[in-house]
Amino acid sequence: MSIAEHAVAQGVSFSLTDEQRALRELAHDFAEREIRPRAAEYDVNMTHPADVIA
Repeated sequence: MSIAEHAVAQGVSFSLTDEQRALRELAHDFAEREIRPRAAEYDVNMTHPADVIA
């Protein structure tokens, strides 16, 4: 039995709470807005957006 299967068998829930889902959506929206438009530039220059992720 895998660790995940054991955890589920013991009653552990891997579902996200409403707060966790909201945070995931916030992070996704931020990445779409701030990082995705410049992602190719970061790849070509082999840099990372320190000003954005700091």
